[in-house]
Amino acid sequence: MKIDYILRKDDMMSFYKKHLKENSFLFKNSIFGYGLLVALALALFYQKENENIIVSSVGLNIFLDLLIQYAVIVGIIFLIRSIHLVRLGNSFSINPSILGKKELELMDEKLIINSKNVKSEISFNTLKRISESKKHYFIYLDKEVAIIIPKTTLEADELITKLAEATKINVC
Repeated sequence: MKIDYILRKDDMMSFYKKHLKENSFLFKNSIFGYGLLVALALALFYQKENENIIVSSVGLNIFLDLLIQYAVIVGIIFLIRSIHLVRLGNSFSINPSILGKKELELMDEKLIINSKNVKSEISFNTLKRISESKKHYFIYLDKEVAIIIPKTTLEADELITKLAEATKINVC
């Protein structure tokens, strides 16, 4: 079975965002909870330093300090994430052979990938896992490298089903 598709920058970015969310602390949603805890600790520490504040306004001051500090922490997190993603996006222009027209053929014991300048044969026992997102299938060769197939590709569902059956790897 053979499928043809075009791999775009958006497809690669989708893979990297998924990969970073699974493997990088900075891209996990729990980072915002930790940011809230840090902001709370900073707000309480700041209030201890300024104990001469009128008692009725202490709660409001702590809340406002917390809100401002949390906004700053979240802003820093988004800035770091954005810079990282922009650098990843720029790396595709350095190595344009990653993107473009791809041909993926499913054989008895291997996958054959043809692109503009490269032909690769990948044995089934090399495959680590198969996962999917809303718009893509990912065939992992190791923890950080995957073959990306857009779900809009004709017969992509059928190829993944046959590959999963042949390799006995569950699609997750």
